[in-house]
Amino acid sequence: MNRFEIDVVAAIIHNSQNKFLITKRPEGFHLAGLWEFPGGKVEDGEEQKIALAREIKEETDLDIKVGKLFWTETAEYSMKRVKLYFYDCYLTEENQEVKCLEIDDFRWITKSELNQYKFPEADDKLIKHLVK
Repeated sequence: MNRFEIDVVAAIIHNSQNKFLITKRPEGFHLAGLWEFPGGKVEDGEEQKIALAREIKEETDLDIKVGKLFWTETAEYSMKRVKLYFYDCYLTEENQEVKCLEIDDFRWITKSELNQYKFPEADDKLIKHLVK
């Protein structure tokens, strides 16, 4: 059985209180109920940074500035290989309100709080790096 490969972009969104935005994956979807850095699939022919800004707007209604690529990881699943690209991101305006458009919940958390939430295994190395 051939596995297909997809590119996924995720935002490590920093706010002025030095916290990160994490979102909870919705029920009925792959890895439902786990927490993650928000993002989504890159469409064919789409640039990663444009895809990331689009996904964040669709999921949370936030406008972000996408910065530098921070981390890459590959996750192997039975039917697919997911290449993850994590970018440092910032809010274009601090007073924006997070809306749960395609997510179940969200939190603004500090680095030291990351280990209190259950993330997909593919994020383990990134979480350990951030908590240092």
